[in-house]
Amino acid sequence: MNTGENIPEIFRAYLAKLRRELHLESAVCVICGRTGKFSIAVPGESGKETGTYDDFLSSVNLRENIFCDGCGSSSRDRMLVYAFGRASANPGPLNAWRELPHQKVFETAGRRGHPPFLSGKFDYYNTDFDPEKMKSGYDSRKYADLQSLPYDDSFFDYVLTSDVFEHVRLYQQAFREVYRVLKPGGVLVMTVPYVHGWEKTLVKVEPRGDEDVFLTEPEYHGGHTLVYRIYGRDLLPFLRGIGFTVGYLEFSKPKYAISFQNVILGVKDDYLDLSNFMEEP
Repeated sequence: MNTGENIPEIFRAYLAKLRRELHLESAVCVICGRTGKFSIAVPGESGKETGTYDDFLSSVNLRENIFCDGCGSSSRDRMLVYAFGRASANPGPLNAWRELPHQKVFETAGRRGHPPFLSGKFDYYNTDFDPEKMKSGYDSRKYADLQSLPYDDSFFDYVLTSDVFEHVRLYQQAFREVYRVLKPGGVLVMTVPYVHGWEKTLVKVEPRGDEDVFLTEPEYHGGHTLVYRIYGRDLLPFLRGIGFTVGYLEFSKPKYAISFQNVILGVKDDYLDLSNFMEEP
């Protein structure tokens, strides 16, 4: 991937056009607060066969490849933080949020720009799943198994997870664990590969006892992390069955360089207030 170097001149022009269409020169990073400092990464071979703007657009995954030059966040990261800010009544960029060190925030595999800011604002746990490092005693602020979380009931105020649950082998057990460790009124903010037009989840790998049965060709993210499923709408009633009140939203926020995508919210309560999501364009 690159951001404009070593590609044909026509695609540099296409990048400039796309930046104008996305209003990136005036956008503000919802994490670090910088204005107009965004790069678009495209495949090195982008559009070389046909050279059309539509082909160029089809090669660019805007959710993953609009990066803030300041903090390195992707559009997906900014969606997660924006939704968290709306759900927690923290408006504007994360760098300007008030400090709430008494509130506990759990995140799965937080990367790039936002973890340093969250660690300065909250009592923040940013964990990876690493079975080798977890064989003996380990720091539960850095490592955790979503299928068996090492925390007391009603421990966290918020759980943040971005594109992780497609990799969790026993996802139903993991969601129940998330519900267990959230405080009453606590909120799950989640992005995940999800197709709202699908009635049912596409199961790619089915766990059967200790065995993984491949139902489709194996798919990996990041080169090595197995994808077990791509979620459909049956995820939402499943979350409600656990006890969450669930909200599904899809939108873009050009003001914050957030491309069109979706986010799922679950609150450990009988009411989910989405009014904060409607306050600004």
